[in-house]
Amino acid sequence: MTARLSGWWLVVLLQGCALLDTSEPKIVGPSAVIADSENGGGSAGGDFFILQEIDGVPAKWDSRRASLQLSRGQGVNLRLAPYERRVPVGRKRLKLYAAHDYSAPIQSMLQSAHGGAG
Repeated sequence: MTARLSGWWLVVLLQGCALLDTSEPKIVGPSAVIADSENGGGSAGGDFFILQEIDGVPAKWDSRRASLQLSRGQGVNLRLAPYERRVPVGRKRLKLYAAHDYSAPIQSMLQSAHGGAG
């Protein structure tokens, strides 16, 4: 009985991991590397300049999401995670996004409630 229950929990945990798709599309031909920029870290949060869209298609993953994922379970300590992706060479419409973010969601809520810089 215990083996069945532990096996069931393993399936549930692995299913949760399967929902997080960070893969980028395969690039055929010449490509360029675009890296997100991050600065700061720790309890003061971090500044992120990320590539949000390529020709209207949202990016699946970026340095902000990677940093928040890496910081889970660290309290208010934001650990920065660099991220870069390959983009096919050619004429593209890129949408950039800048944000200041924190590891703990409560920090973001308190900063916006008190008019903190963002």
